Amino acid sequence: MNRKDTRRHREITLLFITLANRGSEEIVERHKLNWNGLEVPAGWRPLFNLPDFTQEGAKMHHCVGGYFRETGWWFAHLEHNEARATIQFRILPESTWEISQLYGVCNEPGSEDLKVWASSCLDKMVKVHSDQAARLATGT
Repeated sequence: MNRKDTRRHREITLLFITLANRGSEEIVERHKLNWNGLEVPAGWRPLFNLPDFTQEGAKMHHCVGGYFRETGWWFAHLEHNEARATIQFRILPESTWEISQLYGVCNEPGSEDLKVWASSCLDKMVKVHSDQAARLATGT
């Protein structure tokens, strides 16, 4: 990304922060509820609030800040074996999950190693989440 693009990205991000900050408390609570009960693996940093999203976008040089209001999805910053990326995923019924996006710096696709690792982490997270939900449902 050249300096002109970087400057334009910052301008758009600041405009977005101003507009998106309206009513953000409810959205932050929804993002936090998404992660409630999930065991977050080492190397994962959940994104909860507008500063998390905009800082992630600035650090990774991509538009994740624009997804702050997408409350049906989970977002996190990942770091594994010197690779880093932003992940967008959701948990589906029957203990399954779907990765919508996994991008590195400047929207470079995540490496295959990072995708395999993220998928493995999601398998474990969803299993723990499903086991906890089943225990709550049965009262055990």
